[in-house]
This record gives sequence, structure tokens and C-alpha cells, in this order.
Amino acid sequence: MREGPQLFPPLPGFPPHIPLPLQGLTRVEEMTVLGVTFTHTLSFAPHVLEVTGKSAAFLYDNLYSPA
Repeated sequence: MREGPQLFPPLPGFPPHIPLPLQGLTRVEEMTVLGVTFTHTLSFAPHVLEVTGKSAAFLYDNLYSPA
């Protein structure tokens, strides 16, 4: 049996059916898979915010830092 966090997205138009937790698994709100962060609704907005923030910081440091 697989161990680790599990992610159950709600299905649109259906009442939420959340199965009983399996032993050894923990429910999470966010999960990172292959470096991409997904939420429990399968959105990757947190990932986009993190990547754009790191990119902005890198550009600022390299363009505006004193030489």
C-alpha cells in the first residue's frame, strides 16, 4: 500500500464524498509533485506565485544591486 499524503479534489456538481482515511496516509491542503505545488482543488496558483516571486527577486538582485 502507498504511504504518504493524499489529495481528494471535490467533484463539481457532486456532493463531497470523502472516503475514510487509510492507515499511514495524511490528508493535506497542498501537495508538491515533481516540483509543482497543487492545492486540494487541483489549482497550481501557489506554485505560480512562488515561481514569479523567486524570478522577481532574482531580477531585482541582478538589475538593481550595487556592483
